[in-house]
Amino acid sequence: MKIKIIVLISLLLSSQIAAESIYEMITTGKLEEASDSISKLTTAQIRNGNILFFQSLLETDAGKAVQLMEASLDASVDIRY
Repeated sequence: MKIKIIVLISLLLSSQIAAESIYEMITTGKLEEASDSISKLTTAQIRNGNILFFQSLLETDAGKAVQLMEASLDASVDIRY
């Protein structure tokens, strides 16, 4: 049980660091690099609100961007973004 908790905490901390890095890439105009980072982080198991929010910022199709933004809000995007 302790190992599961440690792994969960590690995943949460690493995803938080990644989220901050991706947000910084987007705000500084490194859109391709941000998109690549999102692709590496996104799997069927990891679909958190922050990643969906970043994908909505990078999406060029307005309809898809709205869907991603709504999904990010439903998945609890971090308040600072």
